[in-house]
Amino acid sequence: GIEWPPPQDAASAAELGELQLVRTARLRLTPCEQAADLAISGLGWVSVGCLPTLQQGALEATLAVWVPRGVEVFVRPPMPVGGLPTVGSEA
Repeated sequence: GIEWPPPQDAASAAELGELQLVRTARLRLTPCEQAADLAISGLGWVSVGCLPTLQQGALEATLAVWVPRGVEVFVRPPMPVGGLPTVGSEA
């Protein structure tokens, strides 16, 4: 695969080209649980979760993911990270 290092200057940013919206993910967030992972080809993955909140019940979030042309974005169930609970797991 291709690695996508962050741009170091204006010239390397121009080489990446314009960013495109390739995925909009609507996630249901529960406080203190990881909801999903966003896997971005060439970059890695980001775990999405919710910190404790005063609001009762679950929250919804819409994430817009912008990447250079040709980069794929996947939403997948969360990988267990450092003992944090995931949606649907026993605490």
